[in-house]
Amino acid sequence: PPAAAACPLQQAPRCQARSWAAAAAQPRVHPRRSRASSSDRRPSRPRTPSPPPPPSPLLLDLADHAGDANGALRGNVSSPQRQIMAQIFQGTHVQGHPPTPTPEELQGMMHRGEGTKGWFGPVVLSPQAAALQVALKQKGFQQMTVFHGTKNQWIPPILTTGFLASKGWHGVGVYTATTFAHAQCYSGPGDPVLRLEVYFRPEDKNRYVEHVHHDSMADDVWLVKDPL
Repeated sequence: PPAAAACPLQQAPRCQARSWAAAAAQPRVHPRRSRASSSDRRPSRPRTPSPPPPPSPLLLDLADHAGDANGALRGNVSSPQRQIMAQIFQGTHVQGHPPTPTPEELQGMMHRGEGTKGWFGPVVLSPQAAALQVALKQKGFQQMTVFHGTKNQWIPPILTTGFLASKGWHGVGVYTATTFAHAQCYSGPGDPVLRLEVYFRPEDKNRYVEHVHHDSMADDVWLVKDPL
């Protein structure tokens, strides 16, 4: 990451989460061009996402287990519990761009050091991820908006298989910030900042997401404990 002085919000060393270092310019959409158009090409219009399917009994049960002892394991790439993440998020993509690759294709891309090429815009959830979102709302979960800076090369694995958990000073999870400007401190030029919706039960919020102290002017770091 850049030196602490590079970020006006930082007054002390940044949090030591071994996460994806990140931040970026304001996210913007690079519209996809229509191949069928003439030399006077116009951006194609993004399709309206289909309504999510009703959550299956499996997803409703999974919503009940969000934030449990397996939360950290779901963020561990070598854990069997990680497999459910790929099953849910496969097909999630940036609007106006092709769906992210399969886990097998993704492994080859990462081995070759490939990633996305500045794909910015709204994220379209896979049908299973959208249905899980519905299940969480049906179970009475509330949501808060946080930001996570990352690099373009990490967009495919995040969208395809969900976040990995990082081990930082304040525990294992996904480190986020509630201000866009702070998230930018963890990114390089041209890299994205992800706007996330984090779900939690209001009567037991710290089980799912917890505010952790950060030596900065913002002091707005939140630890998401389950990448689900």
